[in-house]
Amino acid sequence: MELADEQKGLLEEYVEHFQALVGDKRTGRVLQGTIEGIIGAESLVCARIAAYSPMLATKSNNGEQRIRRMASGDTTKRSEMDAEHLIERLQARGVEQLLGDEEVWAIVDPSELRKPHAKEMQDLMRVRSLDGNGMVWGYRTLNVLGAGRGGKRGILYHRLFSSKEENFLSESQEIGQALDSVGQALVEHKGSVTYLFDSQFDDEAVWARVWEQGNHLLCRLKHQDRLVEQLVGKDDQGQELWQRVNIAGARGQVGELARVSTDMMVRKRSQRVAKVQEVTAVIASCPIWVQYRAGRRTKDEGPLQRKAVWLVVIKLERVDWEPWVLITDWPVVDEESAVRIFRMYRQRWAVEMSQLQCTYKSLDSHSWPAWFNPSLNVYPARAA
Repeated sequence: MELADEQKGLLEEYVEHFQALVGDKRTGRVLQGTIEGIIGAESLVCARIAAYSPMLATKSNNGEQRIRRMASGDTTKRSEMDAEHLIERLQARGVEQLLGDEEVWAIVDPSELRKPHAKEMQDLMRVRSLDGNGMVWGYRTLNVLGAGRGGKRGILYHRLFSSKEENFLSESQEIGQALDSVGQALVEHKGSVTYLFDSQFDDEAVWARVWEQGNHLLCRLKHQDRLVEQLVGKDDQGQELWQRVNIAGARGQVGELARVSTDMMVRKRSQRVAKVQEVTAVIASCPIWVQYRAGRRTKDEGPLQRKAVWLVVIKLERVDWEPWVLITDWPVVDEESAVRIFRMYRQRWAVEMSQLQCTYKSLDSHSWPAWFNPSLNVYPARAA
């Protein structure tokens, strides 16, 4: 595809934020042409990028080589165009975008960059193939997208890593470094940041890191055998009675708070294929307590602590999916708070499209697809 005139202006505005790293005009032109080529080619292959970049294809006969030299650092001796400085600037720009927002949602998502035919790329590791039926060569990535209530977005963290790297310690260490980096970057928003996690972050050590920052979380649960404490009543003196149960058992005590309808890609019962259509989600919750230790799995492991959280169960009507079982430290006690949690988790799905959408649509995150801020119709909860 070719950028429209308005989009070209946005591209120039976007690249302007990185001029401090570029160093010279020639490198700046190659950088802008490379970004435009990536958008047009929807590829990271240098030859395709050059072919889809008007700047590199028409003004130079060696556009592919110019991209390779810039990426390898051969032509950026007067610039700070390495991965470390670029990511620092991306994060700083992301924080700038979120200034003034009362609340920030930090959407955390790991993904895999697949290079199935690569043989000579540095530190290749094995990752799952796209169809899930085997392993291919590639890398892992960890991304954090910041979303503000005012509608702005910003990339808060990006890291491509491999277990074959010389200094690699563990994936847990990578996650910890990401959370520490984002927490420090958003220190001015302390107490108003909510991390949105999928099920691979169902980990006490991850939660502890967020809570030690003084921030909040919403996480989809994976381990149904996790032990928690649940309120079962009161004694003769009016003191609350709590008992140890697993997540599967605690789910039996949730109470319905809200019903919302929204458009999603689903296949309802009796339908042959999935399609985008209206679906009703039933949201229920109950309070529980969880235990955690700050510095878990490190030499600085702290004492055992208890945290009041809410167990949230979301079931899609007439859809044969397992319910979403979530945990959050935000109180979920009424219709308004239940709908808020549903909207939060739906936002988390958008991280996989975030970087493409940020560049493809507007380059500075002012325009996003409708499903990123889904409209919801709310209905009264049914009586138990």
